[in-house]
Amino acid sequence: MRTNSIFKVIFISLFVDLLAFTLILPLLPKILDHYAKHDLSNGYNLFIDNVKIIQQLLGIPESHNQVLLAGMLGSWFSFLQFLSSPLIGALSDRFGRKKIMLMTIIGSTLSYVTWLLASNSFNLFILSRTLGGLSKANVGLSLAIISDVSDESSRGRGMAVVGSTFSLAFISGPLLGAYLSRLAGKASDNYTQLIIYPSSIAICLSMIGFLILALYLEETNGMVAGKSRNGRLVNRKAFKQNILKQSFHYINPQSIFNFSLVKDIPQTQRMHLKSTGMIHFYYLLFYSGLEFTLSFLTHLRFQFSSMDQGKLYLYSGLIMAILQGGYIRRIKGGLEAKIALLGLTMIIPSFIFMGLSTKISHIYLSLTMYAISSAIVVPCLTTIVSSNSPEEQKGAVMGTFRSIGALARAFGPFLASFVFWTLGPTICYIIGGLALLVPHYKMRELLSHEAHGSKATNDKKNFTARPAVAN
Repeated sequence: MRTNSIFKVIFISLFVDLLAFTLILPLLPKILDHYAKHDLSNGYNLFIDNVKIIQQLLGIPESHNQVLLAGMLGSWFSFLQFLSSPLIGALSDRFGRKKIMLMTIIGSTLSYVTWLLASNSFNLFILSRTLGGLSKANVGLSLAIISDVSDESSRGRGMAVVGSTFSLAFISGPLLGAYLSRLAGKASDNYTQLIIYPSSIAICLSMIGFLILALYLEETNGMVAGKSRNGRLVNRKAFKQNILKQSFHYINPQSIFNFSLVKDIPQTQRMHLKSTGMIHFYYLLFYSGLEFTLSFLTHLRFQFSSMDQGKLYLYSGLIMAILQGGYIRRIKGGLEAKIALLGLTMIIPSFIFMGLSTKISHIYLSLTMYAISSAIVVPCLTTIVSSNSPEEQKGAVMGTFRSIGALARAFGPFLASFVFWTLGPTICYIIGGLALLVPHYKMRELLSHEAHGSKATNDKKNFTARPAVAN
């Protein structure tokens, strides 16, 4: 009963938070159009002036400059998430999930307030994205909370809760943002309203999420109030030193890919974590970049409005919600790797077809495969990692896993945007789709190792059980 209650609180609070976060997705191309004409801080023009020489030298269309700028903003947001999430995760291990979760929501609210004030200042808009990136650790904390209260039988269902929350938020948030964009179009000062409407709604949603967690979430981490799980007091000075050490390990690529902060586990278990972490990294590196540039592909190739963009998110979100609300949550333990491989197989042609699309129907066909992959890959990988986590180190394991994802997202948008900017969308999406063969191959490799390991274990059991034969 307690587990189900916490799952519900996490679902509602995370949905509200992601709803606020996703409002901007269909608006970004128009927001950058706005700053191109109405930026009083001169930050936007400074960027354009710095890339114009290269753009003209390479013959790059001026319309592609916004894609590069958006990619840099997306990577900056995720890079800050990469830096802050480890410290926030470690603090939640010490001070409790609830308290730290509430602090991150306060930070997100401040970022939306800054966005509200950024109607005519691109520099303030960058500041709002900076504050948001530093504060966006609630997903990792939600995963840690689910791991705290779930066992082997309920862990997959808990991870599906987070996945379905993403799906529903990506249905509702962009659609709400697109609707607000239409309202702004009817206003006398539509460019200013394009900023004010969504940022105001985001502030309200963030405050609602804060109240839900403050009133209904109970603390799930046993290590709070200066005590360990067995009741002994923690040395605070040693803890502060440990926090700094942990934070360094979380932002050190060598440490996070080796899961160095996870102590005293069998080598085979560590290798499983490392392999899954690398698959997660390569998948999100290429996936996040192409996902981020999709709104610009449709904006430039098919002249999509914000409402058209919202419909895209609605379509893919519905598919993801159906899968994660029904099929994914019923996956039997041990089958996650095979299901993830299916998703990794489908994502490759989806992006290649997007790049080659000449009709809107082609985009929707590609989006179907994209949505299926999005619904199953990360939840399955998360469940695999959680299943291999020692009970007392779940915060460290999930924090490391989230850091790997944040590192991938820190490079992905800029990498894809740069290829989009220099070579155009068609080549960008073909290269990106083919690059996703890397995590596909590594997942097949992981499954092969698992099969050999299982066979070796069974052979050993059979050999031990076989009666001795007299000479």
